[in-house]
Amino acid sequence: MSLTEYSTGEPTENGVYACRVPLAPVRLGLLEDKFLLWYKDSWKRLGSDQNYRGAVMGWIGPLQRKMP
Repeated sequence: MSLTEYSTGEPTENGVYACRVPLAPVRLGLLEDKFLLWYKDSWKRLGSDQNYRGAVMGWIGPLQRKMP
């Protein structure tokens, strides 16, 4: 089995990503996983047109959304 590593910076493709974000309330060094949408050069919560305001420390994706 191979390990999938998180990328940093901004994605080049629109889509849903598995993201590592600081745990709320912010506790130094603790992160949690969230699924976020990268669309039009900003992170958004799924099902929302509002930008995600937190920091994204790393991401994996875009993830496949349709099942064959």
